[in-house]
Amino acid sequence: PIWVRLYVAGMVLGGVVWGFGASFIGASESGFTQAFMVVLLAGVCAGALPESAPARTSYYLFISPILLAVVIRSLSLGEPLYLVVAGAGAIYAGLLVHTARNLHNTLRRSLMLAGENRDLVQTLTASKEQAEAAYRRLEAEAAERTRTAALLQASEARFDNVASTTYTAIMIYRESILYVNPALAAMTGFSQQELLGKEAWFVVHADHKDLARVRSQARLRGEDVPGHYELKLAHKDGQLRWVSMNAVLIDYEGTPAILATAYDVTERREAEQALRQSEEKYRLLVEGVTDTILIAQDDVVKFANGHVRELLGYSPEEFCGRPVADYVAPEFRALVVGRLRRRISGSVAQPAAYAFQVVHRDGRKIWVELNAVRVEWEGRPATLNVVRDIHNQRLAEAALFDVREKAQVTLQSIADGVITSDRDGTVEYMNPVAEKLCGWDNAEASGVAVAEVFRVVDRADEAAVTPGMGAFVPAASEERYMVQRNGNRLAVEYSASPIRDKHGRLIGSVLVFRDITEVRALSRKLAYQAAHDDLTGLANRRAFEGRLTEMLAAAEQGAVHALCYLDLDQFKIINDAAGHVAGDVLLQQLRSEERRVGKEGRSRWAADH
Repeated sequence: PIWVRLYVAGMVLGGVVWGFGASFIGASESGFTQAFMVVLLAGVCAGALPESAPARTSYYLFISPILLAVVIRSLSLGEPLYLVVAGAGAIYAGLLVHTARNLHNTLRRSLMLAGENRDLVQTLTASKEQAEAAYRRLEAEAAERTRTAALLQASEARFDNVASTTYTAIMIYRESILYVNPALAAMTGFSQQELLGKEAWFVVHADHKDLARVRSQARLRGEDVPGHYELKLAHKDGQLRWVSMNAVLIDYEGTPAILATAYDVTERREAEQALRQSEEKYRLLVEGVTDTILIAQDDVVKFANGHVRELLGYSPEEFCGRPVADYVAPEFRALVVGRLRRRISGSVAQPAAYAFQVVHRDGRKIWVELNAVRVEWEGRPATLNVVRDIHNQRLAEAALFDVREKAQVTLQSIADGVITSDRDGTVEYMNPVAEKLCGWDNAEASGVAVAEVFRVVDRADEAAVTPGMGAFVPAASEERYMVQRNGNRLAVEYSASPIRDKHGRLIGSVLVFRDITEVRALSRKLAYQAAHDDLTGLANRRAFEGRLTEMLAAAEQGAVHALCYLDLDQFKIINDAAGHVAGDVLLQQLRSEERRVGKEGRSRWAADH
């Protein structure tokens, strides 16, 4: 190594320096100086011995220049004393070499012994550590065995506790049952004691007994069989219970056995059966209804029942997968698609039903009514849409509207008042003439009783008269008046008729009336003029004959009447002499005087009678 070479070089250099120094100092002739030099160099060589002996070669190289310088210097002087000094130096050098060798050997042996002792100590220490580690391992193994035993005992206790309290049925078996927990006993209706020792498939229903036996025997043989399956168990009371079973092969008391867990899925099975029945009913309902049922999602048709073929001429397979807008008339596309999107987002309330036009495969436009609700379809929002064909209904409504419009125009135009009422006798409609005659506005009268709006009284006794149902027309002698809202009276002529539906049920009535105040006044005037003399106001001959006929008929029943005939003599002379104007004045004066005599049956027969 480099440090060894450097050490040796340093020792050689030190020896050379001391030897050179000794030669320089030894040049003095002073004896004291010579003696001091010899002692100094001897001391240096002796002092270097303990430190340099382990590396004796380097020591030899260190003292050689020094001693060689002393011997050469002494021999060069040639004096006996110096020769003795040279010999002593040589002997001293030999002693130093011998001492260095012995010291080196001693140190070597010490070091070797120390190394051997160290190896022995290390071996003993390692053996001790191994012994202590083995002891600790034994202690740990003992503690582990103790802990394992405690854990096993606790695990068994937990297993017993879990198995005893869980609702999952647990059974360990080979050909016969080795262990059952209370849950299995409760599931089958048998006690644990009744089940232990029985065949493993003792409680399995006859429908699945062979399946359970074959799989159990195959599993015990180590064959690969399904670990999970469902089967039926027979309850002690005869009930049928469906269970979901998981079975694995375990080592039980040193021998292969089967650990089976089961839980009751009877309710789930019944629910699945009910769901299948419900789905079948739903399928029958969807396919059986006369309306078209659609599911729309992301503006695309996802499902359609078979009635779409009748409505639009497409098969369900052709209809699905295309945008909804493809089937909507252009003028309604924005409306329909917008409402479907808003209904899915739920941001704004949308009408549940509305009408629009769709386009048939042959290009015809058909009126339909759509009822839509928000649903979940394959985990995402969609709309369930029931589409009904209302095309014929729309056409009928249009025709009905035309008829109604014409009827409305007719009612607005006729001169008679018309009031319609419901079956309870409350006003539903009044035409403008009826509003004017009654003094009621149509909006005000709606819902008010007809008898309050159309108030009729009899002139004879002022008694209120309720218009009857059934084409009633008052007789000519009956004088009835309608009392307007402001209290004025009008002579009216009216008729009331029932309104019936197609089954003959009464659904309301219609009242038609007219103002005959002027007609009645004119009739009275004409009747009066027909039966009375214009000049005197007395009954004319026809009226007198009618009255006389009545009296004669009454006389036959025992009534007594008197007849007085008054003749104006020479009345013709007055007319001829003074003129007819004077004759008329005379007749009028005579009429005034006659009123004092009597009031019954006065009549004028001729110009002079």
